[in-house]
Amino acid sequence: MEKYDSYTRNELIARIECLEVDLEKAGRVQDQRKINFLNILMETILSNIDVAICVKDVFNGFKCIYYNQAAERFLGVKISDAIGKTDFEIFSNSRRAHEIRTEDYYTIKNERSVKYGVEYEKPNGEIRVVNIVRLLITNPDPGASPLLLAMITDVTEQRQNEIDLLKAQESDKLMNAFIANMSHEIRTPLNAIVGFSRLLTEADNLEERKEFMSIINNNCDLLLQLIDDILVFSKLESGTFHYNQKEVELRDICQEVCSSQSLKITSSVKLLYDKENLPSILLYTDAKRVEQVLLNLLSNAIKCTSEGQISLTYKIEKDFVRILVIDTGIGIPEEKQKCVFERFIKLDSFKQGTGLGLSICKTIVEKLGGEIGVISKYGEGSTFWFTLPLRKYEEIEENIDLK
Repeated sequence: MEKYDSYTRNELIARIECLEVDLEKAGRVQDQRKINFLNILMETILSNIDVAICVKDVFNGFKCIYYNQAAERFLGVKISDAIGKTDFEIFSNSRRAHEIRTEDYYTIKNERSVKYGVEYEKPNGEIRVVNIVRLLITNPDPGASPLLLAMITDVTEQRQNEIDLLKAQESDKLMNAFIANMSHEIRTPLNAIVGFSRLLTEADNLEERKEFMSIINNNCDLLLQLIDDILVFSKLESGTFHYNQKEVELRDICQEVCSSQSLKITSSVKLLYDKENLPSILLYTDAKRVEQVLLNLLSNAIKCTSEGQISLTYKIEKDFVRILVIDTGIGIPEEKQKCVFERFIKLDSFKQGTGLGLSICKTIVEKLGGEIGVISKYGEGSTFWFTLPLRKYEEIEENIDLK
């Protein structure tokens, strides 16, 4: 303190006041540095976060005052083109801008708006699944404009992964049920074949022998169909199912299928195929696979039709031919029609089969460039249809897996 001995009282007071001012200035500089650092930190976070963020000034016509890089990537609009603009200037689609403004008004009224898993149309027309959170931020300064904060999170891939996982879990569940059911489905015709074969060796009556032979033949056909479905399904799953494209006559394919299935028709059911009045159509397709689809559809129609008729026909519609199998059978309830082409689905658990036939048909038809569907009314009958393109093989080659 000796160096201050020569100072008067007033000089000491002045010196202390100068020191206090210097300390205050140093504090303000330090505080400003902290503020600058926090601003840089916040800007870095907002620029790199994978959430599209937009802030609007409500009193200034909802003009955008902040717009981060995630918003630029998601919306495809540059930051420089968004700042100071309204949604009507940013979006060329006025309908979309009106929808956003309506959501803004709702947020102002309720101070918060949250939507999960909604479809969002980007300016380029692309549809994405997003979560949207809107918040009203009140400025503490009297008379200052409140701000609207909008945050958009793109969850399209996440949602698709969840759907894929659910489908995989459901597929595993169906596969396990299918495997458990196969032992019963295969054992039933085998038991009939073995049992009636033994009885056949002991039967002396000719009519009895014929009946046993008929039962054995029917169960042999059933067993072969079961095994064939399993093998075809396995090839489809592994990608080793072969397609052999060539020019074929559709009328002849239908005739051959009808001839083979007519032997399974009972006397109370008529199988109708008017070959003479149907047009000749040359297709560049796989005749064997088309036959496989038709055999499956006709076989199902025969199983489900105890009386009435089953008809096979086709007609040309623009650049494809539509083939129809129409029956007057039991029909399919409306709630079950959406799942008839899914794997391992059996509409009647009491009927024998793998539940793969229609799923196999769907895969084959789509590989050949067509579509498949059903129209049915429960108790009145069903119409199963599928289409095949009327164009050359080269035009659909990319849709066919040739191995």
